Amino acid sequence: MKLSLIPCVILCGGKGSRLGKLTKKIPKPLLKISKHPIVYHIIVNYFKFGVRKFILLTGYRHNEFENYFKSLKKNKVFEKKKKIIKFKVRLKEEIDVILINTGLNTLKKNRLLLAKRFIENDTFFLTYGDGLGIVNIKKQLIFHKKNKKIMTLLGTNPPSRFGEVKIKKNKVMSLNEKPLMSEGLINGGYMVMEKKIFKYFSGNNKDLEHGVINRLCKKGEVAGYINRKFWQCMDNEREFNLLKKELKNNLKLKLFFNL
Repeated sequence: MKLSLIPCVILCGGKGSRLGKLTKKIPKPLLKISKHPIVYHIIVNYFKFGVRKFILLTGYRHNEFENYFKSLKKNKVFEKKKKIIKFKVRLKEEIDVILINTGLNTLKKNRLLLAKRFIENDTFFLTYGDGLGIVNIKKQLIFHKKNKKIMTLLGTNPPSRFGEVKIKKNKVMSLNEKPLMSEGLINGGYMVMEKKIFKYFSGNNKDLEHGVINRLCKKGEVAGYINRKFWQCMDNEREFNLLKKELKNNLKLKLFFNL
């Protein structure tokens, strides 16, 4: 399957409260870690491997996302409704960006449900708007298709407080989203999903990780693709400053994320 036909959904609706004053007026995915915000770099990673359709699920300060994409050169709005705005954005090639205002306090799984009608293929990508990595999206997709699971998580292993993943023979056995101490692999986002995952969405108050992904883990329907290359989350001000430093001083990162 051509990657240009597979949409990438990015969760961008949270308040980013652990970043304090940095997110008082700017949503976390729009914080600049170079001359561009982190969400731009996430898009570049997928773009470099052929993805051309992006769906951003916003909430907190949705209008800032509209303003940002309107400010980019050689872009244009080609459709706007009450809570949905579609852009044509020019990188090295043109990409489609859909912004969906999914509400301020909506659970991640319910945000994702609002994107379902824009996902035309059986397979789609999903990631968070606050984790940046160098991920070979093409190899991950091949891995996902080979393992024939409903979803594939990205396992990565920097020190972290959250998202511990236990992987055995390519199968994710459990996802402990916020353990007190994490050893080994963590959930780095960058997920591949089959559209049939929506059958596992229930009306309880458990969110995507505990209410859906762990349920699939118990059924043996989650594969684990291990990424040994760069990955860094941006959960607090220290990590924000670390990412800025990496994008400034790490030549490999500068070359990869430069378009």
